[in-house]
Amino acid sequence: MKKHIFNTFFTSILFTGVCIGQNPFTISNEQASNYALSLLSGKSGGSGFGSNNWAVTSSGYSVARIAPSPLSSKSFLIRAGDDFGGSTTVSRKFNSSLSNGDIFSIKFSADNPSTGGSFSISLSDTSLTSLITLSFTSGDSGFILNDGGSDINSNVTFSAETEFIFSVTYLGSNDYSYSINGTDSSTITATNSLNIEGFKITATDLNLTDGSFNEFGFDNIQVDSSVLNSNETIFNTDVSLVDLTINSGATLTINSTGSLNVLDDFINNGSIVMNSASNEFSSLIASSASGSGTHTYNRYVSDTNTFDIVSA
Repeated sequence: MKKHIFNTFFTSILFTGVCIGQNPFTISNEQASNYALSLLSGKSGGSGFGSNNWAVTSSGYSVARIAPSPLSSKSFLIRAGDDFGGSTTVSRKFNSSLSNGDIFSIKFSADNPSTGGSFSISLSDTSLTSLITLSFTSGDSGFILNDGGSDINSNVTFSAETEFIFSVTYLGSNDYSYSINGTDSSTITATNSLNIEGFKITATDLNLTDGSFNEFGFDNIQVDSSVLNSNETIFNTDVSLVDLTINSGATLTINSTGSLNVLDDFINNGSIVMNSASNEFSSLIASSASGSGTHTYNRYVSDTNTFDIVSA
């Protein structure tokens, strides 16, 4: 993508989700496109999960597989219900626990649960005990968050067959923040002790008479680091991150073919170097910027046989 202007200003950007697919700070990534149309149990794909395969637990009538869902024509799908009721949970562990600044995100969509039905997304410890859970239950107006204490009203309304992106930023100790389709929370101190090592997703149906079922589709499960600690990282393409912190001693170089959008907080205590060419110019846009680091822009100029007009 060719850049025609160098953006030294910082402007607000509507949050539409974290970068889909791999970016230079991606720790774990999994997508339904890694699989054929088959059951999930015992299978492994993506990166950042090591030998930790998908695990499925269920009761009653239940399904866990790759199939068309309310989310897309091909996605991870869990289903529970029919005249037998039931519950389905799929789970997986990361290679390592989340570190300060790591961001977990998932894209999902669901049918409107039948009476008594629900679905949930949980970040869990090594025993798959839920630590932070986002859920929706039939009869509620919106999503509820729970981190071991009282329920937290997200103030985000659920809508059937609508795409949502849920993300949790781990802030160290027992602190975190979350976002649902651009509705961001402030810092929350969890009641649970946060040692986040995996996730699990559950669909439940308790109605045994109406023949209905709950269907929950999800995809693009990802953990990104928002912290650059040392050495040099180079962007040659367009990168979008939710948050970014560059610590002292670290350098981020954005070459002329690259750009960086930081959708929320950009903190630079290290070095930013931006390069340009005769017809391409790197760009940096963030909704907020702070820190004591340096910003260097290397403006292209041609040889002495031509004239260049340079401006801010």
